[in-house]
Amino acid sequence: MRRNRTTSRVGDKNLSPTFYAREVRSHLNLGWGPINPRHVCDALAIRYFEDDLGASGNEAGALVCTESGRLGIVVNRSILYAPRRRFTIAHELGHACIPTHSDLEKWCVAGDIEAFRSDRIIEREANEFAAEFLMPERTVRERLKREPPSIDVFTRVADEFGTSLTSTACRVVSLADHDPCAVVLSSGGHVNWLVASRPFRRIVDPLGKGDTLSSETAAARVMAGEMFSNVIYVVPVEAWLRRWPSNMNTINEQVIQFPRFGSTLSFLDFSTIDDDWLDVD
Repeated sequence: MRRNRTTSRVGDKNLSPTFYAREVRSHLNLGWGPINPRHVCDALAIRYFEDDLGASGNEAGALVCTESGRLGIVVNRSILYAPRRRFTIAHELGHACIPTHSDLEKWCVAGDIEAFRSDRIIEREANEFAAEFLMPERTVRERLKREPPSIDVFTRVADEFGTSLTSTACRVVSLADHDPCAVVLSSGGHVNWLVASRPFRRIVDPLGKGDTLSSETAAARVMAGEMFSNVIYVVPVEAWLRRWPSNMNTINEQVIQFPRFGSTLSFLDFSTIDDDWLDVD
């Protein structure tokens, strides 16, 4: 098979990936609730199939053109976790529907899809498309009007939309315009990535990708067996932040451990906060 180069697209302008995700939903009358991306492939006349791309799962999927000239999406058969498979399909649909992605040469690797913060622009755009397509902004924002971000909210939204806890946490936090919070994936004693809400970044300067994980973080202590997963702990601000207001001493951290992958997902937030801190433009 070869990569597709001349596919039909939804829209013909260089607009945001979110725009194209909404256009597809609107075009297919999908509403704003949970969807099955495999059914979307059928509706768009895109052939979906799975193949052995390596047991490691490093090559997650690709947008291809079949020998008959039909657009297709292939996903690694070794991806057994349904939410990851669904996000991979939606990611590849993004490549199919974003006009500037018409000339792709490489397979999408798991790291680009799962990290949510790929170094490759087209992969970040496909992730943005997938996030909006699977978890529409308007639906998530309605949820945030009723309750602030938390591990419990991430879990309920993930169950509702059939998405992974990690991708859901990133989505909810990125749309939390009134709640200073962040999610961090860590492994091997380092920060893999951090996604923060706008209020969080206005107030503080957090650690970033590649930074060493402090032994004072709950994440490090959970990995060491000194603390329990899914418990809210209060840790020193310097454990996670480079800069913070002088009257802030602690930050809340709740950790979900993924023993199979040797990683942790930390949810960071502030239990009390001065409203003046949020008045930064």
